[in-house]
Amino acid sequence: MELHFHITPEHTAKRIGILLPHEMHKHDQQSARLQQRTTYWQDRLLSPLLLLLLLVAGFTASYFAQQAITPEKVIANIIFAVGLLWVWRRYSSRWLQPLRQQIAERRTRPHKDFRAINERVIRAKVQFMLSRSEGAYRLLIEDEQLVLSRGKRRASRLAWNKIVLISQCEDFYEVADAALLRKKQVLLIAKHSDDMDPEHYQKGLELLLQKSPVAPGEIVRGPQAPPADSSHDAISSPNGI
Repeated sequence: MELHFHITPEHTAKRIGILLPHEMHKHDQQSARLQQRTTYWQDRLLSPLLLLLLLVAGFTASYFAQQAITPEKVIANIIFAVGLLWVWRRYSSRWLQPLRQQIAERRTRPHKDFRAINERVIRAKVQFMLSRSEGAYRLLIEDEQLVLSRGKRRASRLAWNKIVLISQCEDFYEVADAALLRKKQVLLIAKHSDDMDPEHYQKGLELLLQKSPVAPGEIVRGPQAPPADSSHDAISSPNGI
Protein backbone atom coordinates (compact mmCIF):
# COMPACT_ATOMS: atom_id res chain seq x y z
CA MET A 1 0.00 0.00 0.00
CA GLU A 2 1.34 3.45 -0.88
CA LEU A 3 0.71 6.63 1.11
CA HIS A 4 1.73 10.23 0.47
CA PHE A 5 2.01 13.11 2.93
CA HIS A 6 3.80 16.41 3.50
CA ILE A 7 5.75 17.79 6.45
CA THR A 8 4.92 21.48 6.24
CA PRO A 9 6.27 24.70 7.80
CA GLU A 10 3.21 24.65 10.06
CA HIS A 11 4.31 21.24 11.36
CA THR A 12 7.79 22.65 11.92
CA ALA A 13 6.44 25.59 13.92
CA LYS A 14 4.53 23.22 16.22
CA ARG A 15 7.56 20.99 16.65
CA ILE A 16 9.72 24.00 17.53
CA GLY A 17 7.24 24.90 20.27
CA ILE A 18 7.60 21.38 21.69
CA LEU A 19 11.36 20.99 21.30
CA LEU A 20 12.51 24.50 22.28
CA PRO A 21 11.71 24.19 26.04
CA HIS A 22 13.57 20.87 26.10
CA GLU A 23 16.62 22.42 24.41
CA MET A 24 16.55 25.45 26.73
CA HIS A 25 16.40 23.16 29.77
CA LYS A 26 19.37 21.20 28.43
CA HIS A 27 21.27 24.46 27.83
CA ASP A 28 20.52 25.63 31.39
CA GLN A 29 21.83 22.35 32.78
CA GLN A 30 25.01 22.61 30.71
CA SER A 31 25.53 26.21 31.84
CA ALA A 32 25.07 25.21 35.48
CA ARG A 33 27.59 22.37 35.15
CA LEU A 34 30.07 24.70 33.46
CA GLN A 35 29.67 27.25 36.24
CA GLN A 36 30.23 24.56 38.87
CA ARG A 37 33.41 23.36 37.16
CA THR A 38 34.67 26.93 36.78
CA THR A 39 34.06 27.66 40.46
CA TYR A 40 35.76 24.41 41.48
CA TRP A 41 38.91 25.08 39.48
CA GLN A 42 39.06 28.73 40.53
CA ASP A 43 39.09 27.66 44.16
CA ARG A 44 41.61 24.89 43.56
CA LEU A 45 44.05 26.84 41.38
CA LEU A 46 44.02 30.27 43.02
CA SER A 47 46.72 29.52 45.59
CA PRO A 48 49.05 27.45 43.32
CA LEU A 49 48.88 30.03 40.51
CA LEU A 50 49.71 32.95 42.80
CA LEU A 51 52.60 30.96 44.30
CA LEU A 52 53.89 30.15 40.84
CA LEU A 53 53.62 33.82 39.87
CA LEU A 54 55.73 34.85 42.89
CA LEU A 55 58.36 32.21 42.15
CA VAL A 56 58.62 33.26 38.49
CA ALA A 57 58.79 36.93 39.49
CA GLY A 58 61.59 36.19 41.97
CA PHE A 59 63.61 34.09 39.53
CA THR A 60 63.14 36.64 36.74
CA ALA A 61 64.24 39.55 38.97
CA SER A 62 67.30 37.58 40.05
CA TYR A 63 68.29 36.81 36.45
CA PHE A 64 67.84 40.33 35.07
CA ALA A 65 69.88 41.84 37.91
CA GLN A 66 73.12 40.73 36.16
CA GLN A 67 71.71 38.84 33.16
CA ALA A 68 73.87 35.86 34.00
CA ILE A 69 73.44 32.56 35.80
CA THR A 70 76.08 31.93 38.45
CA PRO A 71 76.37 29.25 41.17
CA GLU A 72 75.72 31.89 43.82
CA LYS A 73 72.55 33.00 42.04
CA VAL A 74 71.32 29.40 41.75
CA ILE A 75 71.87 28.84 45.48
CA ALA A 76 70.12 32.11 46.29
CA ASN A 77 67.12 31.13 44.12
CA ILE A 78 66.88 27.74 45.84
CA ILE A 79 66.94 29.40 49.26
CA PHE A 80 64.32 31.91 48.05
CA ALA A 81 62.05 29.13 46.74
CA VAL A 82 62.31 27.04 49.93
CA GLY A 83 61.66 30.08 52.10
CA LEU A 84 58.73 31.21 50.01
CA LEU A 85 57.19 27.74 50.07
CA TRP A 86 57.45 27.60 53.86
CA VAL A 87 55.96 31.05 54.30
CA TRP A 88 53.24 30.33 51.74
CA ARG A 89 52.14 27.10 53.40
CA ARG A 90 51.99 28.85 56.75
CA TYR A 91 50.31 32.13 55.88
CA SER A 92 48.68 31.87 52.42
CA SER A 93 45.25 30.88 53.69
CA ARG A 94 45.18 34.03 55.87
CA TRP A 95 46.49 36.25 53.07
CA LEU A 96 44.11 34.88 50.45
CA GLN A 97 40.99 35.00 52.62
CA PRO A 98 39.99 38.59 51.61
CA LEU A 99 40.55 37.77 47.94
CA ARG A 100 38.43 34.62 48.22
CA GLN A 101 35.67 36.64 49.88
CA GLN A 102 35.72 39.20 47.06
CA ILE A 103 35.47 36.42 44.47
CA ALA A 104 32.56 34.80 46.35
CA GLU A 105 30.73 38.16 46.59
CA ARG A 106 31.24 38.79 42.88
CA ARG A 107 29.66 35.43 42.07
CA THR A 108 26.53 36.33 44.01
CA ARG A 109 26.07 39.67 42.26
CA PRO A 110 23.42 39.83 39.53
CA HIS A 111 24.91 39.43 36.07
CA LYS A 112 23.61 40.43 32.68
CA ASP A 113 21.00 37.95 31.54
CA PHE A 114 21.81 36.46 28.13
CA ARG A 115 18.90 34.00 28.22
CA ALA A 116 16.89 35.89 25.59
CA ILE A 117 19.87 35.90 23.23
CA ASN A 118 20.55 32.23 23.92
CA GLU A 119 16.91 31.39 23.25
CA ARG A 120 17.02 33.14 19.86
CA VAL A 121 20.19 31.28 18.93
CA ILE A 122 18.79 27.92 20.03
CA ARG A 123 15.49 28.60 18.27
CA ALA A 124 17.33 29.35 15.02
CA LYS A 125 19.35 26.15 15.41
CA VAL A 126 16.24 24.05 16.09
CA GLN A 127 14.36 25.67 13.21
CA PHE A 128 17.21 24.96 10.81
CA MET A 129 17.40 21.34 11.95
CA LEU A 130 13.65 20.69 11.73
CA SER A 131 13.05 22.62 8.50
CA ARG A 132 15.35 20.16 6.72
CA SER A 133 12.66 17.50 7.16
CA GLU A 134 9.99 19.53 5.34
CA GLY A 135 8.79 18.18 2.03
CA ALA A 136 6.74 15.49 0.29
CA TYR A 137 7.06 11.91 1.53
CA ARG A 138 6.11 8.54 0.10
CA LEU A 139 5.38 5.66 2.46
CA LEU A 140 5.23 2.07 1.19
CA ILE A 141 3.64 -0.49 3.49
CA GLU A 142 4.93 -3.85 2.28
CA ASP A 143 4.58 -7.37 3.60
CA GLU A 144 7.99 -7.47 5.30
CA GLN A 145 8.85 -3.82 5.85
CA LEU A 146 7.86 -0.19 5.58
CA VAL A 147 9.77 2.12 3.26
CA LEU A 148 9.83 5.89 3.76
CA SER A 149 11.33 8.08 1.04
CA ARG A 150 11.50 11.73 0.06
CA GLY A 151 12.41 12.82 -3.45
CA LYS A 152 15.76 11.45 -4.58
CA ARG A 153 17.04 10.80 -1.07
CA ARG A 154 17.87 7.28 -0.03
CA ALA A 155 14.83 5.56 1.46
CA SER A 156 14.58 4.46 5.09
CA ARG A 157 13.58 0.82 5.48
CA LEU A 158 12.29 -0.75 8.69
CA ALA A 159 11.46 -4.44 8.91
CA TRP A 160 8.27 -5.00 10.85
CA ASN A 161 9.91 -7.45 13.24
CA LYS A 162 12.65 -4.91 14.05
CA ILE A 163 10.32 -2.09 15.14
CA VAL A 164 10.62 -1.44 18.86
CA LEU A 165 8.78 1.89 19.16
CA ILE A 166 5.64 3.52 17.86
CA SER A 167 4.73 6.68 19.75
CA GLN A 168 2.58 9.59 18.75
CA CYS A 169 2.38 13.34 19.19
CA GLU A 170 -0.24 15.76 17.91
CA ASP A 171 0.55 15.45 14.19
CA PHE A 172 2.82 12.42 13.78
CA TYR A 173 3.44 8.79 14.52
CA GLU A 174 7.07 8.22 15.49
CA VAL A 175 8.46 4.87 14.39
CA ALA A 176 11.90 3.45 15.17
CA ASP A 177 13.94 0.29 15.48
CA ALA A 178 16.76 -0.21 17.99
CA ALA A 179 19.38 1.19 15.60
CA LEU A 180 17.49 4.49 15.21
CA LEU A 181 16.88 4.76 18.94
CA ARG A 182 20.60 4.40 19.59
CA LYS A 183 21.09 7.45 17.35
CA LYS A 184 18.18 9.24 19.10
CA GLN A 185 16.19 9.35 15.86
CA VAL A 186 12.77 8.28 14.64
CA LEU A 187 10.82 8.24 11.40
CA LEU A 188 7.93 10.70 11.36
CA ILE A 189 4.69 9.68 9.66
CA ALA A 190 1.95 12.29 9.47
CA LYS A 191 -1.42 11.39 11.00
CA HIS A 192 -3.26 13.32 8.29
CA SER A 193 -2.56 14.08 4.65
CA ASP A 194 -3.93 16.51 2.08
CA ASP A 195 -2.10 14.69 -0.71
CA MET A 196 -4.61 11.88 -1.09
CA ASP A 197 -8.08 10.75 -0.11
CA PRO A 198 -8.34 11.07 3.71
CA GLU A 199 -10.24 7.81 4.10
CA HIS A 200 -7.68 5.88 2.05
CA TYR A 201 -4.86 7.48 4.03
CA GLN A 202 -6.39 6.52 7.37
CA LYS A 203 -6.84 2.94 6.18
CA GLY A 204 -3.14 2.91 5.34
CA LEU A 205 -2.26 4.09 8.84
CA GLU A 206 -4.50 1.42 10.32
CA LEU A 207 -2.65 -1.18 8.26
CA LEU A 208 0.67 0.19 9.51
CA LEU A 209 -0.47 -0.12 13.13
CA GLN A 210 -1.77 -3.64 12.50
CA LYS A 211 1.54 -4.80 11.05
CA SER A 212 3.62 -3.21 13.79
CA PRO A 213 4.64 -5.61 16.59
CA VAL A 214 4.20 -2.85 19.18
CA ALA A 215 1.23 -0.69 20.02
CA PRO A 216 1.41 3.14 19.98
CA GLY A 217 3.09 4.33 23.15
CA GLU A 218 4.80 0.99 23.80
CA ILE A 219 8.58 0.59 23.74
CA VAL A 220 10.05 -2.89 23.38
CA ARG A 221 13.43 -3.29 25.07
CA GLY A 222 14.59 -6.47 23.42
CA PRO A 223 17.84 -7.51 21.75
CA GLN A 224 19.60 -4.79 19.81
CA ALA A 225 18.74 -4.82 16.11
CA PRO A 226 21.48 -4.66 13.49
CA PRO A 227 22.20 -1.15 12.15
CA ALA A 228 19.58 0.10 9.71
CA ASP A 229 20.32 1.89 6.47
CA SER A 230 21.32 5.46 7.33
CA SER A 231 19.04 8.04 5.80
CA HIS A 232 18.29 11.73 5.88
CA ASP A 233 14.67 10.74 6.45
CA ALA A 234 15.55 9.43 9.91
CA ILE A 235 14.88 12.73 11.63
CA SER A 236 14.90 13.70 15.28
CA SER A 237 11.63 13.43 17.13
CA PRO A 238 9.98 16.64 18.40
CA ASN A 239 9.94 15.21 21.94
CA GLY A 240 13.66 14.58 22.04
CA ILE A 241 13.79 10.82 21.38
